Amino acid sequence: MARRPADDAHRPGPRRSGDAAPTPRAWAARILALRTKEERQQALAEVPAELRELVKKHVEIAWNHPARRNKP
Repeated sequence: MARRPADDAHRPGPRRSGDAAPTPRAWAARILALRTKEERQQALAEVPAELRELVKKHVEIAWNHPARRNKP
């Protein structure tokens, strides 16, 4: 089945390594993996402006999730 490049660009799902920029959740995962608050703030500033608020929301939700408190 042939892919329609313009139509499926907005759809969520796995991305291949050669595809477009990282998804907002991928940005958030990278930010959450950083150790210090300063590093996380700097990384958030590097997120494209049109995605920044969404990425920030993903980070806040993950950071405040109850399951995070159970990690050693």
